Parts: sequence; structure tokens; C-alpha cells
Amino acid sequence: MNASGPHSTSNLRRLLPLAWLLSATLVAAQQKTAPGKFDPGPRHSVVPEKELLITDPAVTQSAAAQYPGELSFGYLMEQMAGREHAGAFTRAWLELWLRDQEVNRDIAPARGKMEELVLLPWREKDEASRAALGLDSEAVWTPDLANAPFKLIAIVNRMDLMAPGVIEQMRAGTEQALNNLAAARGDVFAVAPPNKNRDFTELGEIFRRTSIDTTPQLMPAGRCLPGSPLIPTAIPQLRLSEFITFGPNDNVPGLGPLTPGGYGSSAGPEFFVNGEGRLVYALTDAAGKPFEGGFNVIFEYQLAGRRESGSKVVSGTALEWAVKWHRLGSHDSFGEAYMSDLLALTKRFTDAELPTATGEMPRSFLGQIRTNDGVLDTGREFREFRFVQGTFDRQRLPRLRQVPVSLTPADRFRGEGAENVLALVLKSRNESFKKNIPLSLPASIQPAGETEPLGLLGARALLTGEPLLFRWEVEGVRDKSHVRQFSLQTCTGCHGSHTLCDDGCHLKSSPDGATTMASAFLIKDEEGSPGGEMKERMAVFKTFLTPGDAASRTALVRAMRKRNRSTH
Repeated sequence: MNASGPHSTSNLRRLLPLAWLLSATLVAAQQKTAPGKFDPGPRHSVVPEKELLITDPAVTQSAAAQYPGELSFGYLMEQMAGREHAGAFTRAWLELWLRDQEVNRDIAPARGKMEELVLLPWREKDEASRAALGLDSEAVWTPDLANAPFKLIAIVNRMDLMAPGVIEQMRAGTEQALNNLAAARGDVFAVAPPNKNRDFTELGEIFRRTSIDTTPQLMPAGRCLPGSPLIPTAIPQLRLSEFITFGPNDNVPGLGPLTPGGYGSSAGPEFFVNGEGRLVYALTDAAGKPFEGGFNVIFEYQLAGRRESGSKVVSGTALEWAVKWHRLGSHDSFGEAYMSDLLALTKRFTDAELPTATGEMPRSFLGQIRTNDGVLDTGREFREFRFVQGTFDRQRLPRLRQVPVSLTPADRFRGEGAENVLALVLKSRNESFKKNIPLSLPASIQPAGETEPLGLLGARALLTGEPLLFRWEVEGVRDKSHVRQFSLQTCTGCHGSHTLCDDGCHLKSSPDGATTMASAFLIKDEEGSPGGEMKERMAVFKTFLTPGDAASRTALVRAMRKRNRSTH
């Protein structure tokens, strides 16, 4: 094919469907397992309330949702920190709200009511429990997770989050297939390279280290497995000296490899991700009732697949995960059989994976924890945290570390003049918008001519005023559909006008704590069928259940191209 020849356009049009078919076939093949090795499972319609968004009281108020049950808040904390240290681990995390947090050269101010509404009532409940047993109060309070004021309100299947990655894989496969076909014929064909913005350099998160802390801490004794004993040891802990930036290819100790908008989990390079499984908890008062405004904690786990010797898949394919979720819909009720299958599924991603070699730490598949806080201060605030594994060689405790919120610039970029920087970043993504490639934002940038980097992603996202009126506006970007797509994928935009979320919270406990209420974005339509958002999630999920045939490949492409412009 000669790029200047009269038939180049028609030849390209004939090749494109074939290229898409080749790339779609490759993706579908990755979902399969060897013949006879895996039962594709039940054949029935997808039941969203049992497979995609599980909020039934039979689940949220089950014995498994009460400590030490496998769906309880305390159980998840123990899987990360070990049973003996989980209380102190949780307290250290919650106390981050008691003081200003500098993250990526942005500040998340202290939220004044954390002590009053969360920590103090919890401690008083613990002391009452100890008094009832005839025990004295603790000199140094370690929270009892049996009294944790967090109630399960939802379990969510987010396999649809695979869509952006798969569509990008397909797009890249298409370009490669076109190049291969052209090369085989001796023709000249080159895909136009993406535009490079010379106005700034993309960087990872900005760290600032300022001192050495030698406060005595609880440290692991020997192998740190869930439930193992711990001993107190005084060791130095590096805190926030100079500003240090990380490039896109850097591997940050304790955080995993840098990825667009954040960091990878501790899952490791031999794993790949098939979307997420999420558990959502609501903060409750001393009587077990939710606070008006709500404070939600969302544990977002990676649905991992495992590679062996490079790219060979041995377990955890998209089809396997989809079938396990889909089997939940085959039960007539939320009874014992349903709960048994549900727990078998959730434990596959919530439970720490025990190490295979002596001296290794347990592996967690937690991607991130996000919080949605409308209680502790004015405005609704969103924060994000990553699990940092403990280590033996550095004698570092496991902890939850606050990180920049994904895809959400700091508030200062909404101010007059400051948004010019954001406009430059979005303009540098023109090719992504045109090609329907998933949007990504660098954690920080260094503008041309500047001597220091500038944090782009915020320490927190703050939704002020009326959520139904909130959206990101970026002057200087001509195509407003690009601005809308960007705005929709931010924390504040997703919980604002784009999704008709009237109070900034998509899932919340009812005032009496008996049921879970969903926003208009997630509820069914007037005819009782899944509405826009859930309908899209269903469409993607169905494609993972029926890989291989031409119809499912076509549906996969169509559903994922549409999903690529949706929310996180």
C-alpha cells in the first residue's frame, strides 16, 4: 500500500475490520482457559442486585458482616496488618485526619471532628467493654475492632473497570496489525505519533522528607503473618528532607510501580488485574445509626489473575472471575447457599496471600482505600490511601499512606489563571480523546522554564456548595466534550452534576441504618430495569461471560468504547 496512492483509503478501510477482529480475538483468547479445565458455570440472566451491586440486608446485616466475620471492617484491617497489630494500624490511619497532611505539595487540612465523632466514642465503648470484664483502662489505647463504628452497606462488582485497559489493548493491537499487514505487503504505513506537549515534563508524586522519627513502634517478630505476635522496638522512621520527584518508570519503595494517576499495589508484576471488587462501609454513631451527611470507607481490591513464565495465564482469568460473580445470581434467595458462594468469592481478593518463601511479607490485593466524608467538616471531602507493606530488612510497619486522589487536580487549578496549567495538560491529551484512549493525568509536572516541579493531583478533593451544580470548567480547551470527559472522571465531577448526585454520595445507609440507599446514578429506571450506569456495567460484564464468538467480540468492542468515556 502506497500512502500516496489513489486506493490507499479504500485499502485501509478494508483492513480496519480485520485488524479489529484480530485484536478482539486476542483479548477474548486471554479470557479462556484450557479445554476441560474450567466449568463455564450457570446460564441465566445477569441479576444486578446479586452480582453487581449487593446491598440486601441479608448480606449487610449478616453474621459475616459482624466482627470477626469475613465481611467485617475489622477482618479487612487484620488481613493487612496482622491480628495483633490491626487495632493500632487502624488508629494510626484515622489519626491522619487530626493534622494537616502534605501530599504532592498540596495540603489536606485537618478535619476537626475526627476525634469527637470517631475516636473518642470508639475509645469509650472499648473502655466500657473492658470494665464489664473487670479489666482496667489501657494506658495506651489500642482500638478493639469488635467495636469498630463502621457498618457494611454494599459489595460491588467493578469488572467494568477493565474496559479502558482492554479497549486500549485493542487499539494498540489494531495499529500493530495494520503495520504488520502493510509490512508483509512491502507497503509504507505509519500511524501518526501522538502530539508531544513541550510546555511541561510529566513526573510522579512529589515527596518531601524533613526529619528522622525514633518513636518506639510495634515491630514484627519473625514472619509477619495475619495473627502473628509483635514486639515493641525503637527504630528510626523516615518522615517527610528535600523534595524528591519520581519519573514514570520509577519504582517507589513500598508503593510499587508508578502508574498514571497513582501507584500500583503490592500485587507484583506476575499478576494482572481484571477490574475490582469493592466493599463499602458507613460510619455509625454510638447507637449504630449513620451520621447525616455520611462518611463512607471504600476498600477497592484488585481482581488478580496470575501469569507464569512471562505471559502464560494459569489462573484468575476474566472469565473465571466473571463466572464466580455470575454464579451468585443463580441462587433464589440471599440464603445460606448464596452467602457461602459470596464469602468464597470475596475471600479470594480480601484475604492476604501467604508468602511462599521464608522472610517474605503477606501479599495484599488492595488497590486503594477511598473515603467520602460529609461529616467531619464543611464540604464533602474525598481522600485516597494506599497500603504500604511492612518489611523486615528496614523494619518498617505496614501502614496506610495518603496519596494524591486519582485523576483529580488540586483545588488551586480551578482558580482564575491557575487553570491555564490544567488546560495545557488536557491539550496534551488530544490524541487520547480522539482515539478513545483512557484518560490519564501525571501526578505532578514541571513547567518549561521552572526550577521546581508542581503537584497536579490534589491531596484531597473537596466538593463544596450544591453538588448538582458542580463540574470542572477549563478555559482554553476548545472542545468542551473533552472537558466533560475529564470532569466526569474526577472524584468531585463523578459525585456532582454529571451523575445527578444530589448530595455527593452514591451509596449511603438509610437514616435508621436498616437499608442501603443508592443515588439516581445507580438505581433502576421507572420500569424496574437497570438504568444508565448499571446498564453499562451489565453490558461489559456480559461480554466477559461469553468470550470467543463473533457476536460477543462485537459487543465487547461496542460496550468498552462507550465505557471508556465513563466514570472511575
